[in-house]
Amino acid sequence: MQVVLAKEAGLLYASIALVTDYDSWRLDLQHVDVTAVLETMKCNSAVALKVLRAALPNIAAIDWSDAIKEAQEEADRAVMK
Repeated sequence: MQVVLAKEAGLLYASIALVTDYDSWRLDLQHVDVTAVLETMKCNSAVALKVLRAALPNIAAIDWSDAIKEAQEEADRAVMK
């Protein structure tokens, strides 16, 4: 849902999903407890930080001017006047 709101506001948006468990839809797996979820989240957070540290310099090196202008123009067109 956030991506829709960001687009309406003329913002460029990306997300990183951190999966903590699969037991909510897999009947053949043992259910997890809070401790297991927190441990998985701790590991996922470390991986996400590595991804961001590697990606951000590359993202910062890109000239986003055209993409920002296009997103802002699209947001302006979405407003009913």
